[in-house]
Amino acid sequence: LLSHTTGLSHHAPVGNYHDSNPHTWQEHLNSIQNTWLRFPVGTRFDYSNLNIDLAAYILETVTNTKFQDWVGLKVLGPLNMNRTTFNYEKATSFDNHLNGYTADGLHTIQGIIKSPMMASGGCFSTLEDMMKLVKFYLHRGENQEKQIVSKSLLVDEMFDIKFINAGQNGYSFGFDKRAISEENYILSHTGSGYGFRSCMILVPNLNLGIVLLYNSINQNLLSKLKAD
Repeated sequence: LLSHTTGLSHHAPVGNYHDSNPHTWQEHLNSIQNTWLRFPVGTRFDYSNLNIDLAAYILETVTNTKFQDWVGLKVLGPLNMNRTTFNYEKATSFDNHLNGYTADGLHTIQGIIKSPMMASGGCFSTLEDMMKLVKFYLHRGENQEKQIVSKSLLVDEMFDIKFINAGQNGYSFGFDKRAISEENYILSHTGSGYGFRSCMILVPNLNLGIVLLYNSINQNLLSKLKAD
């Protein structure tokens, strides 16, 4: 699931970025069984939001804990990411939360939509909190001199390419991985939907991290800002 080699489609029939109707997390999960595999399991890589959501559902089943509660306890809490949550009600309770905008950058998208894709597209955060996550990755699983995740688990497992296919970029657990020199590589992940876009880039060997968060799905937004 985390290496995105299941063959599952990118979206589920219920609760995707093209479905503006309100749906629950469970309704979204239930609809996954109505999809078809795009290719046999384990034969190639192709990114799918369903892989992330099913992995979260498995975690909920095994731990008997809601995904957002487990992540809050095991990840967000230890990293002091106090303004990051998968809880829609908590996120929208902050006075300074932002609305998302359409591709033309002029119209809001019904405020903030509660995404049924809770695990793959329902995280609310701030730039400050995301930089804490970047530092956690760059420090190889360490936060304020405390080892949250073992270095071997993070670097050898999460950052390692699980499936290599000719003509495709390498993909680790949650990151696109590209070599930029013999010594260095880039890890990146992007996302968009419901009026928001985001991007995180890591160059571990150079101790470099970049985070972009903006409340518009306009792909040309950054270029327009630069031009202005």
